[in-house]
Amino acid sequence: MTERCYGCGSVNIEVISLEMSFAQGTSEPVYALGKPVVCLDCGLMECSLPEEALGKLKQGALLRGAGQANIDPALRRIA
Repeated sequence: MTERCYGCGSVNIEVISLEMSFAQGTSEPVYALGKPVVCLDCGLMECSLPEEALGKLKQGALLRGAGQANIDPALRRIA
């Protein structure tokens, strides 16, 4: 991570504990625990997802992408 905020350059940053939930359409939500760095001046948050949560999100995106074969490619969103 960083010692300064990428957005505003402030050194007023903190590492916090965070529980995140990601829902992709109608699929099961993916839950992840994280330790993001938050700028206490501008609110920018920097966080990396744990490998397991990232894998579940990728898998869900690929499954959704396979189901969207008949949709205009400009409208498809695969993470």
